[in-house]
Amino acid sequence: MAAVNIEALFLIIFAHVVAETALQPTFMSAGKRRSWSPAGNTLTVPWHHWLAAHAMINAGCIYLATGSLVCGLLELTNHAVIDGLKSWGLINNREDRALHGLFLFVYWVFIGGV
Repeated sequence: MAAVNIEALFLIIFAHVVAETALQPTFMSAGKRRSWSPAGNTLTVPWHHWLAAHAMINAGCIYLATGSLVCGLLELTNHAVIDGLKSWGLINNREDRALHGLFLFVYWVFIGGV
């Protein structure tokens, strides 16, 4: 019976937390929302550019944590889609967190964590 690799799961969750907090400054968090109004701000970058940058940061962190380009590219895609759905008001915060958590588990299984 294969051992469960809790260390890999820890690294994947840690990578996600770092990307969602330390590597996402306030202006990026606000700027990636489609409804964000740049009134009073000097930032003129379109919301979808902020969303793409945020998704790429998450993808890079997942790639580094898993060593898998497949997981990194999957994270790039799903993170942009999930946060885009939240930006459009199609999912709420709880659903956003659940979907991100589900994919973190998928990456762990994919790299042989279970």
